[in-house]
Amino acid sequence: MTIGTLLVWILQLVHTGLALFAAVVAVMAVLDCARREPRMFEAMGKRTKGFWLAVTGVSALVCVLTLWGAVSAFFGPSGAAGFGGINMFQIIGVTAAGIYLADVKRAVS
Repeated sequence: MTIGTLLVWILQLVHTGLALFAAVVAVMAVLDCARREPRMFEAMGKRTKGFWLAVTGVSALVCVLTLWGAVSAFFGPSGAAGFGGINMFQIIGVTAAGIYLADVKRAVS
């Protein structure tokens, strides 16, 4: 194993870890949103519960699918040749989930 191959493996491991973190955050956001009262969203001026369920649900779906891509690239037949860890959709998804957790969750709690 050369130093280049080792660095690629380490980078892929970091990408997979970040993808796992993003997926956990997004799933936490959609689960939290699902258990909140619908009237609290409108009472606090934070769109509707359906809107936030859609945003966090799509966010969780995107993050879980990119996690699956990262894991399959890591353990796939090509070894660490593919980089499936972080992409733009995943960044957008975890940002949307983060906005829900940081702003909306506090308001409707």
